Amino acid sequence: MTVNPEFLISKNFSRHTKKALSLDDDNILTYYIDDVSGGQMLADGRSITTLAHSDDEIAFIESMFDDLDSKLAIDFERAASSRSSDIDIYSVVKVSGWDRDTLGEVADQEKQRRAGSWWDVLWRDTDGKNRQNNSDLYSIIHETGHALGLSHPKEKPFSPRWDSSDTVMSYNPSPEGYNTSFSTSDVEALQLIWGLPGGSQQPDSGVEMPVQQGGSSKEVIGSGRADDLIGGTGDDDIFGFAGDDYADGGAGDDVIFGDRGDDILVGGKGDDILEGGKGFNLAEGGRGRDLFVIAPKGYLVIDDFQIKQDDLWILNNGKTYWNWGWETSGNRTYLYDMKTGDDFAELKGRHNLDRASVFS
Repeated sequence: MTVNPEFLISKNFSRHTKKALSLDDDNILTYYIDDVSGGQMLADGRSITTLAHSDDEIAFIESMFDDLDSKLAIDFERAASSRSSDIDIYSVVKVSGWDRDTLGEVADQEKQRRAGSWWDVLWRDTDGKNRQNNSDLYSIIHETGHALGLSHPKEKPFSPRWDSSDTVMSYNPSPEGYNTSFSTSDVEALQLIWGLPGGSQQPDSGVEMPVQQGGSSKEVIGSGRADDLIGGTGDDDIFGFAGDDYADGGAGDDVIFGDRGDDILVGGKGDDILEGGKGFNLAEGGRGRDLFVIAPKGYLVIDDFQIKQDDLWILNNGKTYWNWGWETSGNRTYLYDMKTGDDFAELKGRHNLDRASVFS
């Protein structure tokens, strides 16, 4: 039985993965296959005991991502270490906090500013490395599906309506056993999240109706939950309010304010004003001359700042704030509060902000 792809999408999971992707400088999701046998510590403080992946398991994981690479707008690459990867995959025999029945988990590891965001994919090896069984391979693909933004079907993993032949996100085995490849419904859901090959990365479009969607010039206001807020073709005012929101102004000269929560702001075509507010926020101005309003009480990652085109405004409690500095590290430019020394924004690319247009 086919599954409505909309039943398979987790906003929270896909937002976390998009945040990890946006912190990089490309449209490539990197994955790391752990090769350590022994005790390790996760970023969340839990201890795990791991086995290095076998050659067959590595081949399975690589084939899984290669297949998705040909079906989605984003690309996948294997990373040599976990230091810069978006998804880390561990073969475990013991995890603190697990009971005997737990076979897998995805852990959203996130630390603001320079540490980034990523997923730890944990799957339990039930029969050692000398053998391979479909149950273990199913655990790998199921947990990886979560890391890519998939949920259990209607959040009911044991629903008798579906089994793993309908979607690998079901806990129920098919009559032939556990399936080890993404179903048609799984792929369609992933395409709704990430877009079709050859196209641009798409944000959950068509998956859930936004709180409001504009036709021309509109005022779009969030509900206080995690909303998708989509502007029209004119000059829109979008206010996210609370919750982790996705706000897209589309065409026109838009004003987008995330407010509270961890928000993703997209200006689109036009001269836009984007302000993340509090929380950990991502902003992409798009085409046009954009003004990025940055609050030291939050954290803003700007994806496409153009020093000859865009403007910055550092605003603290409604007043222009001047007690800040900047520095570059790697391919990033960081803004920091000179009182506390804390970073509060980062721009992709190395920029001399002494030459930037700073609004006052």
